[in-house]
Amino acid sequence: MSRIRWILFTAIVVSEVFVAVEYRGERTADASAIQVRSFHVGFSGYYKLGYWSPAFVEIDAPEGAVLTLLLTVPDGDGVPTTTRATHTVPPSSKQAQTLSKVELLCKVGRPDGVIKLEVYQGKERVAREQYRLGANDYQPLASATQLIVSLGATANLKAAIKQVGQSKELRRVVAEIENMDRLPTQALSFDGVDQIFCSSSRSLADKLAFSLPHRTAVENWVRQGGSIVFSVGGVDTRLFRGTNSFENFFPGKFGKKVSVRQLRPLEILSEGSDPLIKEDDRGRDLSFEVPVFKLDRGRPESSIRHA
Repeated sequence: MSRIRWILFTAIVVSEVFVAVEYRGERTADASAIQVRSFHVGFSGYYKLGYWSPAFVEIDAPEGAVLTLLLTVPDGDGVPTTTRATHTVPPSSKQAQTLSKVELLCKVGRPDGVIKLEVYQGKERVAREQYRLGANDYQPLASATQLIVSLGATANLKAAIKQVGQSKELRRVVAEIENMDRLPTQALSFDGVDQIFCSSSRSLADKLAFSLPHRTAVENWVRQGGSIVFSVGGVDTRLFRGTNSFENFFPGKFGKKVSVRQLRPLEILSEGSDPLIKEDDRGRDLSFEVPVFKLDRGRPESSIRHA
């Protein structure tokens, strides 16, 4: 129950700020016509020890080139473990050499050691990079850390976490994703994520709804036990139903929207210390537009009466 309450509290107080953080390390590289331009691990640089995480690589290579990428990281015992991906550089209308993005998986088991990235074309190694885990400030998070991935900026979410408080036993970190290129398309990539926050006030919500690979990955992760919080007002009913929507995430069918002024039951459920109010420029109270669903699974934790 405490987790549900904290999740609801988080969803209510959020409005959202993006701080771009990327993983960088010491590198060595082979000179080649095919070059690795950038390498990122996790969600805006955040990922947890002992969990599967996404890795994103940008490669400068000729169109049509068939490449094999090998990503090697140390496991919990320091033993190198390797994952691979095969990638064909798509055609480019601008020039023969094109910047291509590749998504991989990795599971870093210790906070020190080396991440090694190798790129092969056929049997020939055409690029090599190394990144030292201890060389910068973006080391893996402890496995007990709660990692929250926010689709968009989340200044108020971070403020809510501070209000709830941190402890030595439990640390919460918010990773803010600004564009879809940094959101994985494999459900296993979310292995170390404790919660995803998605607000309809941010453009990334629409992009997620319209991107079938990303939406399917998140949906499969939720089906496997992941937790996602939607902050969607009654004015954004387009996200409640239809092909490009979040319809499959909700425990029922969207029916209508209603206007309510008091959200006291939600304040009690979320254990919030501040009242939930909506005002105009003159400080006058306004109604909330709230979507109403006809539930066909699950159970309500609280309810709000309306006229």
